[in-house]
Amino acid sequence: MSTLKVENGWDSSENGMKSRFDLEDKIMAAWNVVSDVKLLSETIYETNMTEDQVQNYLIGLEALYTMRFNDLFKTFEILIQQGNIK
Repeated sequence: MSTLKVENGWDSSENGMKSRFDLEDKIMAAWNVVSDVKLLSETIYETNMTEDQVQNYLIGLEALYTMRFNDLFKTFEILIQQGNIK
């Protein structure tokens, strides 16, 4: 399996190192919350979802974005530890 080499000559997927590109990718992925909430809103409007269904979707979104933001912050912390962000 080939891997992508990133700036400074190390591969973030194999040795645990992170680059600012990893952080940028995670920040951009976090913006999906906006389109996900919009899609949920449109779906609620267009269908006859019950309150329980809406609540379940919202709980799922909360769990997903809690994981996504925790992962984003972990990457940020790693970059600080590596001295790549000051």
